[in-house]
Amino acid sequence: LASLLLTACVRFEFRTFTFIFLCAISHPLLDAMTNGGRGIAFFAPFSNHRYFFPWRPIRASPIGAEGFFTDRGIATVMSELMWVWLPFAVAWVMGMISARRRSA
Repeated sequence: LASLLLTACVRFEFRTFTFIFLCAISHPLLDAMTNGGRGIAFFAPFSNHRYFFPWRPIRASPIGAEGFFTDRGIATVMSELMWVWLPFAVAWVMGMISARRRSA
């Protein structure tokens, strides 16, 4: 998927780099905000210590496809919608409004 996006955005090298960089950096940060697992090895391979943020509002995803079709799976999807996708959508809309104001 990233290579398809990269091919489609060859002209926008800075935008493409920024997009991929933000995706890569946000993933471990969001993982550190979940309430499950053993934590995130932010400094691997230099340290095996695993970290969580003190505030962990995002529910950990159930393991396996069948776990997603349970009440816990639905609660996980709702948690991700509220804590991941909604803030992203708000930031995206604000960025689009800002870009339109600059171009006008």
